[in-house]
Amino acid sequence: MGFRSLMLIKLFMVVGPAAAICGNCDDHLLLREALPTCRRLLLPPELCEGILQGVVEGAKLESFVMRRFNVLLVVMGLASGIHTAAVVPGMAQSVSLESTEAFRQSVLSLEAMPAEERQKRLDLLGSAIIENPVALSDDLEASVGGRMVLRTYVQAMVEDRRLSDLAEQLFAVMHAKQTAGRFAEVLNRNERQDGSVWYPYAEQAGFFAGGIAAVLDGKSATRRESGASLPGKDTRQEATLLVARRFDLEPPGQEETAAEWMMEAFTGSRSEVSTPAAQWFEKGFLKAYR
Repeated sequence: MGFRSLMLIKLFMVVGPAAAICGNCDDHLLLREALPTCRRLLLPPELCEGILQGVVEGAKLESFVMRRFNVLLVVMGLASGIHTAAVVPGMAQSVSLESTEAFRQSVLSLEAMPAEERQKRLDLLGSAIIENPVALSDDLEASVGGRMVLRTYVQAMVEDRRLSDLAEQLFAVMHAKQTAGRFAEVLNRNERQDGSVWYPYAEQAGFFAGGIAAVLDGKSATRRESGASLPGKDTRQEATLLVARRFDLEPPGQEETAAEWMMEAFTGSRSEVSTPAAQWFEKGFLKAYR
């Protein structure tokens, strides 16, 4: 299977399930949020829009059509070596986290799980982040619904008091899995795309940090629907203190929000993060925090 075919499969897997779940969502919103995925796949804008429109419309059809759409994805996935559980959520009997879509579906099933199974699932999800922090965070940032998935995961970790694990995962994302060196060295790396300079490591790290800050500051993705309690001030302080210790940073002040402290700690003058990288970090951070 050619490179272009593999890129299209990834695009279908990102947009199709989101459109099917969010049947009443505005098409323009879905398309706009999915366009970054197209750009990352190096597809021409006009081709990208046509493909996305077709996927969105197809995913909103009757259930029997969606079943056939899912079968097509399974066949395409098998042909390209993609795990079937990553394509059709209902087939994920034993969870495999070989793709962001499998990670997404695994997170969204946390709420209804018994406590023991939930702990095992959180272990698995946490291991996936530690093993592949950049790709997971980057794909969540670029995908439709990625913000909700990240914040749902963070909320589950906070509710289960796995704050130290969360700090370790943020460390892995900020350092791109490197065990030595400063996070500024990673965030300051830039790449050229379409003649312009961008900072992909800073953007995806900001997104992950923003998702954590959002939950700690009471902006959870799921509390309205589930009635879950907000993290208290003590929880926020404990979580940010653990992050500060892991990164060897000054702890937050008594009245600082998690967002205020993280933005200053990770992009302020003491961070050694360049101004352009800090701007990309803030862009990703606000996308997850809003």
